Amino acid sequence: MIDAFVERIERRIDERARERAPVKRERDKEFVLAIITLGIAIPLLGITGGIAGLPGVIAVCVALVLINVVFRR
Repeated sequence: MIDAFVERIERRIDERARERAPVKRERDKEFVLAIITLGIAIPLLGITGGIAGLPGVIAVCVALVLINVVFRR
């Protein structure tokens, strides 16, 4: 009877520990995306800065930030 009670408590503790465990992210993929984003940002900012000016630069920055935010979710 005591063993069954202890087993239930242990199961409940394990369940709570699994629920609280942080979600592991794939840091390597996030790092690669950040490097690629920086590599793409340089020519895009140069092109849009020359053609569209400040509004184009802002649009490119917003687009790159949104891509990174959506990827991290």
